[in-house]
Amino acid sequence: MHAAGVVIAPEPLENLVPLATVSNPKEKNGERILVTQFDMNTLASIGLVKMDFLGLRNLTVIQNALNRIKERRGIEININQIPLDDKKTYKLLQSGKVKGVFQLESSPGMRDFVIRMQPEVFEDLIALIAMYRPGPLQTGMADAYINRKKGIEKVEYPHPDLEEILKETYGVILYQEQVMQIAQKIGGFTKGQSDALRKAMGKKIESKMREMRVLFIEGAINKGYSKDFAENIYDQMAEFAKYGFNKSHSAAYAMIVYQTAYLKANYTIEFMTAVLDSEIDKTEKLAPYFIECKELNIKVEKPDINKSYQFFHIENDNTIRYALSAIKNVGDNVVKDILEKRKKIKQFNNIIEFLENIDLKVCNKRALESLIYAGCFDNLGYTRKGLIDSLEQLMEHIKKIKDDINSGQNDLFFNSQSLPKTEPQISEEEYEEMEYFKKEKEVLGIYFSGHPLDKYKHMIQKLKIIPIEKVLNFTQNQSVEVCGILHTVEIKNNKNKKEFARFTLHDWTGSISCIAFSNIIEQKRELLKDDLIVLIKGNAEIDSETQQITIIVEDIQELNKDKIEEKMEKSLHLKIYKESFEKQSLQELAKLIQEYRGNIQVFFHIVSQENKEKATVIKAHESFCVSYNEEFFSEIKKVPGIEGAYITIGDTIKAL
Repeated sequence: MHAAGVVIAPEPLENLVPLATVSNPKEKNGERILVTQFDMNTLASIGLVKMDFLGLRNLTVIQNALNRIKERRGIEININQIPLDDKKTYKLLQSGKVKGVFQLESSPGMRDFVIRMQPEVFEDLIALIAMYRPGPLQTGMADAYINRKKGIEKVEYPHPDLEEILKETYGVILYQEQVMQIAQKIGGFTKGQSDALRKAMGKKIESKMREMRVLFIEGAINKGYSKDFAENIYDQMAEFAKYGFNKSHSAAYAMIVYQTAYLKANYTIEFMTAVLDSEIDKTEKLAPYFIECKELNIKVEKPDINKSYQFFHIENDNTIRYALSAIKNVGDNVVKDILEKRKKIKQFNNIIEFLENIDLKVCNKRALESLIYAGCFDNLGYTRKGLIDSLEQLMEHIKKIKDDINSGQNDLFFNSQSLPKTEPQISEEEYEEMEYFKKEKEVLGIYFSGHPLDKYKHMIQKLKIIPIEKVLNFTQNQSVEVCGILHTVEIKNNKNKKEFARFTLHDWTGSISCIAFSNIIEQKRELLKDDLIVLIKGNAEIDSETQQITIIVEDIQELNKDKIEEKMEKSLHLKIYKESFEKQSLQELAKLIQEYRGNIQVFFHIVSQENKEKATVIKAHESFCVSYNEEFFSEIKKVPGIEGAYITIGDTIKAL
């Protein structure tokens, strides 16, 4: 079944083709979908039209960005009339800042390809979309295009008569339309025949391609071309059929690429706000966009009960406010009630005033807890733990007041100003850092105000650890080393009664599924628990059906400062006074180095008593590398003539 294929006919389909129904996994009520029993090729052969109707999130992003531009700046933009030679747009693309840009943000490989290509005109974008696929990349077609575009490689044409057709692609056959033009120019095909050839090549119909080959060669000979040339050029086109792309399709995609890049380059904050809104119901996907906003000098502020709206909201030229609808358990009816009551009283000054005004039947305890964990009341001066611990008492307090009014024991007309403003005692105690982040993530879907890895971030960035976001964009299985925090750890038994563990690993850039088998569980069971920060070595494997990537764990270690330092590049530096460093000292030093062999490079800084500032630095031979050992460091300082020792760990200097 084709997810987006729709068959169009001049009369009811049951009069023309056999039909059937299939189950719809998205419908819980058992509703079934009507489908044809013919495949798309058979449908085409009997004269029916199959159209693919694809919904693109990016079109909604474009429209929402345009609406915000009009609202904020009073500028009404017709996106179909923007200039296609905007310098800021091409500069943005060339820099590789393509988060949020249609198609180009799909993988790090695509981003690198854009940077390599350095698009300068719209035609480059059309070619880029057509080329970034396995065929052109693996056969060298993409490399030839880029090298010829940059003048590194000479532009060559199969025949001078083809220069006009292949000039825009630097002599490379790239589009199906070029095949049609070559068929007409060389083989003497009619437009109908060349279109039939395009279809045969596009759908890889071998029998039709062999039939067309005979016609092409005959036509080429009749036009004065040699048989060898005709056979060669046809075979080139047939080879092209394995990865040929329709230019009109590529051009349509390229237009959306350009439009999204244009909006990002020229109306950055409106565009990024629209991008954030597009993932409002999939908050786990927001993390990379928050990182992008930071790199673009745009602050995304936490949700605030007095400043947030239903969707992400632009507060000023460089600030976006988090959306209320992006908080879990806070439905549209809750948001609507909060915004209506806030509009009526201008702002909520404290938690009592908030609870007085909202409908607690709509905004129930679960929704209130989510608002608190998300930080919505932080700016009113409360701690999150204090509010959570007092929430039931606060709700009872408000309920009693409202019940008193409704029963006539208070003023006849309810007026929030007449209610007592004395709050039940609210503690100023706050959650421990890990719990604080955990609760926030539960309702926002991501770590927002901080991350458990932040304390190690500076050190981790110096190691060769791959961000999870990059792993998720792998196109083939490969070994990885990643770090993050464990979530949703489950240990189960397989059908052979052997244990295996499934869990999710989170870092700053995203999350990924992991599996550890019995051999790992037996050795590292104590490390397989939620909220532990770990370092994992394993294989990132792509499921052939779902294309989902899972890391098969080969080793897992708890991540801490000592473990990171152990992995970082280190070197030992010894300061030696040449006047007091005698033969005995040299022998003692050599003995210690032999005893504590390792992989830390040693440097000798030779100075004299006369000029202590000027040192001769000597790098010891690799056979004199030492281990990271506190006992060794203690002994080395006792050697006569060694006046100082320090070790570098990354760019940190540590005195011994």
